Amino acid sequence: MILTAIVITAGVGAFILALAYRSYQFTTMDEVADDAEDAKIAKRSALDPASAPDRDASDDPTTGMPTELGEHVDYDDEDLEEAEAEYEAEAQAKAAAEARLKALRKKQYRDDDEEEVK
Repeated sequence: MILTAIVITAGVGAFILALAYRSYQFTTMDEVADDAEDAKIAKRSALDPASAPDRDASDDPTTGMPTELGEHVDYDDEDLEEAEAEYEAEAQAKAAAEARLKALRKKQYRDDDEEEVK
């Protein structure tokens, strides 16, 4: 009886160790295939934040932050400073045109009011 108890105890102990080892394998040996986004991140340059996969050509190449200029910036043929200057000039021209249009409308309303008074 004692020898049978020793054999059964050794068998149960081996079974518990096998279950523990299998549990260890399942929880720590997780192998996941690389997806396309992981491959892009791995190829990304640490010195160029704008090369991140979620960035586009309008982002500032030094900081990696989006610019106010939007999608029309092309870093292959123009500098960021030139694009910002062009954007600022366009914005000023648009503001000036809107101011002239507003002044013309005011003048037209005044002229119309003067004609009605006469």
